[in-house]
Amino acid sequence: MGKKNRHKGQCRRGPVIPGMAEDVVLPTQASERELHRRVLEQVLRTNMFLLNYLSYVEDGGFNVPGRTEPRRTHESIEVFEMRRELLRQQVAVQARFGTWKELCAEELQRTAPSDAGAVALNLLSIGNRWCQDSGFDPTADDYRDGARPLLAAMCPDEHQDRGNDVLDMFWNEIVFHRDPAIEETVARYPIATIHATAAMTTWLYSEPQCVPDQPTRRLELCDQSAQIMSHGIY
Repeated sequence: MGKKNRHKGQCRRGPVIPGMAEDVVLPTQASERELHRRVLEQVLRTNMFLLNYLSYVEDGGFNVPGRTEPRRTHESIEVFEMRRELLRQQVAVQARFGTWKELCAEELQRTAPSDAGAVALNLLSIGNRWCQDSGFDPTADDYRDGARPLLAAMCPDEHQDRGNDVLDMFWNEIVFHRDPAIEETVARYPIATIHATAAMTTWLYSEPQCVPDQPTRRLELCDQSAQIMSHGIY
């Protein structure tokens, strides 16, 4: 057999992107098991990255001591205790490992560039699902204006400009009904695109009209991640 055919069943190295994991592109004839595992890895990377963004919102900013606000009106004891325990866990992790921004950088070091598109689309899908469930219908301006402060806080300085370009791209797509260009941007700016989509989804999370029950949404992500890790995927 020629080299071309032999390579169909072999993984090949993808592009090297500073700040991301070494890339391994699956062969064109990858088994169903290999493909399924890769999808699970992409979901896990999505959830873990987003949870750091959500933790930043819940924690009120970097290096801010955790404080549980009093039980809210109409909030059950169960939900209040859940919220308090989640905040306790967040503060414990932050105290041990550093700020949420640093944890995002560490998570990207586990993310392969060839998975960046799937991660970005997963992040958008999570936000879209929250909007559908709640009936929340933000404008293009809402998305961009809400995401920018989060992007400024969480995205590395060297990717800030590109991240804002990605937000502008989404704004143009919504306003002018242009074809999605996320595949192009994620190929050129994978880190900036992941941060921009995470910022947009996190802004939705911070809006009570979109996510009235934050602890439940967070636990959904945590439970899904725990199930994936139970299969030996980290």
